[in-house]
Amino acid sequence: MFRIESYKTAVQNSATISTRIRERIEDLRGRTQDIEQKKDLLEKNHSQLKDLAASKALLDEKRAELLQRRKDVANEYKKQDRQRQDLEKGQEQLPLLHSQRKEKIQALESSEMLFLSSR
Repeated sequence: MFRIESYKTAVQNSATISTRIRERIEDLRGRTQDIEQKKDLLEKNHSQLKDLAASKALLDEKRAELLQRRKDVANEYKKQDRQRQDLEKGQEQLPLLHSQRKEKIQALESSEMLFLSSR
């Protein structure tokens, strides 16, 4: 009888182990069933990431160009602003220069008249 009990216990244990192995197989099947879809999605995401990296590189290059252009425009603005200020200073001095010119012309005319009258 001892051997029959051992045999029954072995049969029950093997049935339990077989059941657990089947359950584990089904669990793993469920987990790996969509592995191809996930692989495809991963490849698609990787491809999109490469495209985005390339786009970012182009945008960074364009940004650098625009920043340089902005700097150039700011420098040109400063240059033109200095020229405008110089012109304003020159315009402020024009009335004084005109009056000095008139005085010199009058002085020359006076000295010329004196020279002619002394002859």
